[in-house]
Amino acid sequence: MEPLFKFVLHRPAVKIQDDSIIELTQKSNFQIDLAKAIGKKNTRDLLKTVSTEYVKSKSFIKSTSDLKILSKLLLFQAALDQLSNKSNIPSDAIKDAIKDAFGATASTVVKDNDYIEAIKNLKDSIIAIKYLPEQHDKPIEDLTNALRDLEIINLFVSDPNYLQTAAQLKKNRERVLRLPTQAELKSILGQNEEEIKKQKEAEQKKQDEIRKSIQNKAELYGKLQYAIKEIMNIDHTNLETTSQKANKGFLPPKEVRPLNVFMDNVHKLNSLGQLQVLNAKTQIERGVNLQDAFHIKSPIAEKSTPETKPQRQFFTGVDDFKPINMTSTLFKFKTGTEKMLSTSSLNLLKERKLSITEMGIDKVVVKLKFEMEELSSELEISTQSQKINSLSRIGNIIVKTSVPTKSMWGYLPLHQDFNLKDFFMLDDRIPKTKGKASPSGVADLLIVKQQLKSYEGRDVAHIENILKGELKSREHRRFNQTINDTFIETEKIQTEERELESTDRFELSRETSKTIEQEASLKAGLSVSGTYGPTVSFSASAEGSLSTSKEEATKTAATFSKSVTQRSVEKLTERILQSNRIIITTEIEEKNIHELDNKAGTGHISGVYQWVEKVYEAQMYNYGLRMMYDFMLPEPGAYIVESMQTAHASKLMIEKPIDFTLNPNQINETNYNFWIHAYGATGIVPPPEEYITKSLDYSAGGGDDKTDYYHSGIVQIDEGYQAIQASVGAVCNQWSGNRVVDMVVGRRTHRFVEGDWLWITNLNNETESIPLAFKTNDVSDIAVAFEIKCLRTSRAYKKWQLETHGKLMESYKVKLADYEERLAAAELNAGVEIKGKNPTLNLEIMKDELKKNCVAILTNQHFDLFNSIENGINGLPQVNLYENEAEGPYVRFFEQAFEWEHITWLTYPYFWGRKSKWEERIAYDDPDPLFNQFIKAGYCRAVVPVRPGFEGALDHFLTFGEIWNGGPLPAISSDLYLPIADEIAERLDRPGDEIPQGDPWEVRIPTNLVKLRADDSLPTWKKDATGNWIEQ
Repeated sequence: MEPLFKFVLHRPAVKIQDDSIIELTQKSNFQIDLAKAIGKKNTRDLLKTVSTEYVKSKSFIKSTSDLKILSKLLLFQAALDQLSNKSNIPSDAIKDAIKDAFGATASTVVKDNDYIEAIKNLKDSIIAIKYLPEQHDKPIEDLTNALRDLEIINLFVSDPNYLQTAAQLKKNRERVLRLPTQAELKSILGQNEEEIKKQKEAEQKKQDEIRKSIQNKAELYGKLQYAIKEIMNIDHTNLETTSQKANKGFLPPKEVRPLNVFMDNVHKLNSLGQLQVLNAKTQIERGVNLQDAFHIKSPIAEKSTPETKPQRQFFTGVDDFKPINMTSTLFKFKTGTEKMLSTSSLNLLKERKLSITEMGIDKVVVKLKFEMEELSSELEISTQSQKINSLSRIGNIIVKTSVPTKSMWGYLPLHQDFNLKDFFMLDDRIPKTKGKASPSGVADLLIVKQQLKSYEGRDVAHIENILKGELKSREHRRFNQTINDTFIETEKIQTEERELESTDRFELSRETSKTIEQEASLKAGLSVSGTYGPTVSFSASAEGSLSTSKEEATKTAATFSKSVTQRSVEKLTERILQSNRIIITTEIEEKNIHELDNKAGTGHISGVYQWVEKVYEAQMYNYGLRMMYDFMLPEPGAYIVESMQTAHASKLMIEKPIDFTLNPNQINETNYNFWIHAYGATGIVPPPEEYITKSLDYSAGGGDDKTDYYHSGIVQIDEGYQAIQASVGAVCNQWSGNRVVDMVVGRRTHRFVEGDWLWITNLNNETESIPLAFKTNDVSDIAVAFEIKCLRTSRAYKKWQLETHGKLMESYKVKLADYEERLAAAELNAGVEIKGKNPTLNLEIMKDELKKNCVAILTNQHFDLFNSIENGINGLPQVNLYENEAEGPYVRFFEQAFEWEHITWLTYPYFWGRKSKWEERIAYDDPDPLFNQFIKAGYCRAVVPVRPGFEGALDHFLTFGEIWNGGPLPAISSDLYLPIADEIAERLDRPGDEIPQGDPWEVRIPTNLVKLRADDSLPTWKKDATGNWIEQ
């Protein structure tokens, strides 16, 4: 038969009289020194030191052979042994035994110095052995028996008629010994309790410090976040810029201005034309060749022979270099802007030696964000494990549903509460602590054993009806297809156009067409026309004719300037093509078909399902008297539940994804990584940076002193950014000290004059693009660098939030669909599977868990020190001999001290446990009803009997906090244990075998199993002759 349950007839021990106790307390030097150590620091160490010194003295009795009256004592003990076997003791028997053994009357013996010294040294020696573990091998039972027998002489002197029967004599020879007073024992234990109190205070202090640290980090994180927000919200008209000064322009003198010079040349040409006509007429009259006579040379039309042009470097120069204060070129705010920040943000920046008026704003933001990332990592570690897990069973599958609490890092922007983990302090090889457990009394251990007799059907669970000719079919098809196609292409095209239009002032552009005709006629004509602007025009004409010879017609168009267009187009195309094409196609198709076919049937069919009950026969057995320990254990199945989540026998877990309830505006750069990890999302990009920089450069040169340069272009602004500040640097060589460079950036203008190198200006939050332009005067070579600072727009951040939220939601739906599909498949396939574990295995699991918790309460520790296995030099596990030397006896003691096989327990409802685990506990379901109750329990009361013979050793541990390593230990304890020890001693003669009590009875236990009846009839029950209901 197997044990069904156990119970005890529990009662307090019978209180014993003082004359049944031997007091060990006395006014000896040894006990006086012990009393001085009580209450001091390190009391236990001082007590052991005093005891060690006593053991070294001559007064210490290591065995009965050290007693001076040993021979007399042995004779007296032999006489007492004989008297103990008699039913009645003669009136003079004790008196005669004392006189025969000691050679004197009892009153004389108790006054003898040897007798007094023996009593005194035995008491002190027994106390010393109890205090010193290294002395536990001494024969303390022999010393105790010697003390008991010697104390009988004192009893006889006080009352000669006290010992009249053998039972009384035997009881007095087994009297218990009481250690020094209760107050002193409390003091001795108080040192350990003080240590425990200090340990708890230290642990509480540590937890408070950690809690405070986390809270401070969370508050600091919020302050950093708020400071960045404040900095970015400052009006950017407060940015540091370079100052501008008015600068007058200039024009050349009137006499050298192009119009006046041109008019003067026209007058000269007109006068020279008339002279040339008269000269030609005179030459013709002289018979000079017509061609030679009409040849006209104009100082304007002809170019003089060019002279060798001097080297440019002798005519150009550069400005004086004036060093610029580097802090004035930073991307920062004007002095005084920091007053716009809150006191909290201002103090935060000062503590980090940061300043928005002395350092680059983007650098300040980067440093604050880096600190936020470090805090984020630390807080995530402290809060990542806070979940509420609900377990349910479908067939042989454990389904775990995880729901995050508000302290999860993904919800940090919404909640600021944190749950801290527990921390434990470690000690040496084995625990030196003891719990506050104490014996709850004595009891007859009664065990009810059971034997499974049969399974019987009970109530109808379900009726499945199938009509004649009907076919019921249920098909579950599972099709899973995964296609992953990745293609990445990056193309970068950079186009730069430079257009240079240079003007050569007062230079003539000429178009000449020559036609040579062999013809002897002349029509002399010279036509010169000029245009300056839209209003000024002039004309001069001379005509002649010649019929033969060569005709040269020259047509000259003179304009104010010759336009020379120099166009330079530079196009740089960079294309990066990364083709990473991965196609993964996975197809899984699974079909499950359940059919109920009655197409060929001759009638209707009804399938009747019944609940199944287990039928046991129970019998009660009495195991005799035991000392009982009573423990209250919170949530006895807590560890089992946690372990089953990762190592359950089914090896299959279905986890429901965390509900995604955040709105897009609640997604931020702090928590989006948490949700990416939670759902395995892909394709999500980090949030856009707060600040970016766009740049452009331009250079030109190589012209002469009549060449000016100008350029215009557009800088593209990235989507989601706005231009807030521009920095323009210009370096050049100059023909004279009057050089200027006029600059336009967006709606801002600036003139660079001599000594001016850098211009910083605020912009007007331009988006998409910003125009640039510049023009030079008296500049031989120039290089310009543009830098545009851009700020992220709120629209860009909201767009990122929306896109990220959409991808997270999509990943959540995929994960949820996978969970629901797996859950549906599990429910369909679970119909015929055996549920749960073997109840016998569950019983062993429950006993081990209860044993672990009981030992933890007894020893006031959580097995953190047990580490007798280490890795050897070859990396394989091996026994740590040093650790095992101490841990082995410790383990053996607690395994043997209790009858763990007879542990009894009573579970209490789930609501006595942690409230955060209520849903998980109440949702658990197991076909084993006993195991189901155990897992759901919020508290459990366990009663454990002490193995006979270990009562004194266990009491020694609870008194001194150390296991007893010696031989048999008599009852030497405090008032708390003495009544129990005395009553157990009286019952030692009881038989130890189990004895059946009462008649056996039948027990029925409902299960969640069902059976199908052989026919479609409904069950009925009838009472038999014995009064039991039997199913028909």
